[in-house]
Amino acid sequence: MAIRSEAVSNECIREPMEFSVLIVEDDAITREALTRELGGIAKTVYCASDGREGLELFRKHLPELVIADMRMPVMDGIAMSRTIKSESPDTPIIMSTAYSESESILEACDIGIDGYVVKPVRAKKLVEIMERLLEPLRLQREADDQRKALFRQAQQLSRSNAELERFTRSASHDLQEPLQAVSLCLQLLKKRNFGGLDGDTSQLLEEAMESCHYMGRFLRALSMYAQVDTNNQPFENLAIGEVIESARARLKGQLCYSDVHIDYPATPVVSGDPRQIIQVFTQLIDNAIKFRSHESPHIVVTASRVDGFWEFIFRDNGIGIEESAFPGLFIPFQRLVPRCRNSGSGLGLALVARILERHGGKIRVESKPGMGSSFIFTLPAA
Repeated sequence: MAIRSEAVSNECIREPMEFSVLIVEDDAITREALTRELGGIAKTVYCASDGREGLELFRKHLPELVIADMRMPVMDGIAMSRTIKSESPDTPIIMSTAYSESESILEACDIGIDGYVVKPVRAKKLVEIMERLLEPLRLQREADDQRKALFRQAQQLSRSNAELERFTRSASHDLQEPLQAVSLCLQLLKKRNFGGLDGDTSQLLEEAMESCHYMGRFLRALSMYAQVDTNNQPFENLAIGEVIESARARLKGQLCYSDVHIDYPATPVVSGDPRQIIQVFTQLIDNAIKFRSHESPHIVVTASRVDGFWEFIFRDNGIGIEESAFPGLFIPFQRLVPRCRNSGSGLGLALVARILERHGGKIRVESKPGMGSSFIFTLPAA
């Protein structure tokens, strides 16, 4: 096979080919010319002088593309290509032939040849065919590389999250003991100097004790938030009526003091971690009490079946929420109001959202100032 002595210009190639090519050609001059022309394009070029040698090199190196002369001694290109296609059907093969008869071309097509060129071969034409045949493989490699990169990033993110959770659990736990010591000292100081402190000093002492109490609540909430995905229990079938009663028991003092009325369905049964599902309703009820209006808190919980989930609407008659606050409502440490004596940790609704996410559910809010709030969320049905 003879190849015209024209260089393969950069205009013929969009980018270098990161692929290996096997050239099987019995004519030494043509073989060397092809090797020279493709050597600056392909990653690796293997050469064989007949079909038998070409088949051995193919099995040894598994090149991504084969260029073979149709007529060769020992084993011709047709026989070699037939074997390669039987062993590796997706390997593209370009057949070169000096015969323009349709019979030879049809014979090559019958065994699954992907392209052919007629001698004398133009380098530009050959490279265009190579690019077309290798494009799917190039795209597949790019997709594989992207998947591997995403997998590595996901692993790194998972490790970082695990380290952050361990640090958060450790920090929240280790800070509890010194905080309790400070709080105890303040209480003893107040007890021993009862009636002997001036007004300003007494007020400062009260504020310090309240700050300790707030910090304790915050650390407990932070610990729960950090352990949502690690310190959990197996899922169980839970009747929502019993879940809400457990939440009410946790908030018994607040419910009595605030004259809270709760209407709820008893029948829905969900699948979930008992402790975490109770925490969801405890937090929502606590929020309704904290952000109540001048009226006594009235909470209505309704449920409807949606595919494999129960969709709950938790509606209160509180002060409502500005729409501008919706985006940050379920983000940790986001507050609707400045911290005050009765404010929470800034983690309550973020904890709810994270628990629901662990259960495959979602949460959103509908609210207007002065008209109460509705939290709509889903839990898997039992």
